[in-house]
Amino acid sequence: MRIARTCIALAAIAAAPACSATPDTRSDSSTGDDTSVHVTQQSTARVVDSILPVEEELRRFREGLVQPTTFEGSAPSREALVRRFVDRLAARDTAALRAMVLTRAEFAWLVYPGSSYTRPPYRTPPGLVWMQLEESGTKGLGRLLRERFAVKDHVGHSCNATPTVEGEAKLWRGCTARVTTASGDTVSGRLFGVIVEHGGRFKFASYDNDF
Repeated sequence: MRIARTCIALAAIAAAPACSATPDTRSDSSTGDDTSVHVTQQSTARVVDSILPVEEELRRFREGLVQPTTFEGSAPSREALVRRFVDRLAARDTAALRAMVLTRAEFAWLVYPGSSYTRPPYRTPPGLVWMQLEESGTKGLGRLLRERFAVKDHVGHSCNATPTVEGEAKLWRGCTARVTTASGDTVSGRLFGVIVEHGGRFKFASYDNDF
């Protein structure tokens, strides 16, 4: 890992909508945007056939879940979400950091139904998409917490100029954050994955990152 000084990007962000891996783990790797959900899809996705209709897959996936109407513990803006993320990362507050990411119920009811994973050519069962999302997010958060530099404060962030609209969700891709460290450096890079907006509330799809 190369840590750059004064706003040096850690990695190039792909210009196209990206998901570094589709829920089918046999698929090719992507260019480095978020690693999991079609909330971050890429054109190299592999089609996953299913004998079940989407409605039945969703019914099974939702079993035992309480239907949410909004993102719980979400932020009122992208900027507020990123500021909270940096603040809680600096404090190593893992509980608060996990609360800023989509829950299974939020994914099942508010995000997946409108996604392109419900139809060709990206047709993929919700369970597979969610599994990949969870795996990449857990690994990404672990990498952030193990980093050798200590995040101190938020400087700013940027995402692609316009979001991808999927159903009632808006997906903000290509996001990078700028933070200061305890040593006084300013570091810029992809610290988290896609930001999902629903009903004017914001959460992270996962903590997939470039570290």
